[in-house]
Amino acid sequence: TGAADFYIGTNNSGTAPLQGIIQRVIVRSTIGGAAILDVNLPVDIDTSSDPDAGQTSFTCTTGQTVTVNRATSGLVTAIVTRPVALLDGIATYVQLPADAPTPTATRAAGKHTAVFLLRKSATGANFDRFLSFETGTGVDGCYLTQVGNQTAVYIGDGASSVSSLLTSTIPDNDLAVIGFVIDTGTIAAYYYGEGLATPTSFSGLASDPTFTAGRIGARGYAVQSLAELEFFDVVTFQDQAKTEAQLDVIAAKLLAGTYA
Repeated sequence: TGAADFYIGTNNSGTAPLQGIIQRVIVRSTIGGAAILDVNLPVDIDTSSDPDAGQTSFTCTTGQTVTVNRATSGLVTAIVTRPVALLDGIATYVQLPADAPTPTATRAAGKHTAVFLLRKSATGANFDRFLSFETGTGVDGCYLTQVGNQTAVYIGDGASSVSSLLTSTIPDNDLAVIGFVIDTGTIAAYYYGEGLATPTSFSGLASDPTFTAGRIGARGYAVQSLAELEFFDVVTFQDQAKTEAQLDVIAAKLLAGTYA
């Protein structure tokens, strides 16, 4: 009620300041109602300028002007962004080096875990690739992909494939931690908030899958099915199959480190 300013991180006299990190603040008209104020950092920040210098004001997602009070000594308040790869869904991807860790799994043995932090900018066409270890046409290897607004991980031998599908909807423009686990002939997708999907066996493939260096944001063998996202962190564990509890810890650490 009224037209008084809304203070984030302190009381209205500035005598009880917060020491910490603020990522997003949403004020709604009612429970579950429309957002009347949406401060979404760093989406609202112009990162074309020096991201470490901070700004004294910016326009938030819902259009209001937000002012930033900056101390003159000590730890100075600043809007800080982390390095990020911006993939536009058209022709961009990140090619990992040839000696980067890749799965070494066969149909009966081998372990590998990959986890990464991203913000999906839009819901694109089916099979927008987040990460691919494919080596040739068809599904020869492994890839983590978006199917509609869900996420699945596939593994195959170039002729046939199997998949593990997550049921949760991954919302656009929100941070998400996703990944997969290969464990002695099975594969399972992971999403922080839903957990690790029931493992799917790929022991029935006609031959062992082969793998190449990872490609983030596109197919491993062709510039197709490009993802539109902001990519922040990737963690891979060669020859390790992490449990759901371990993945949750990894995800929490990735999220806690965001924009720090």
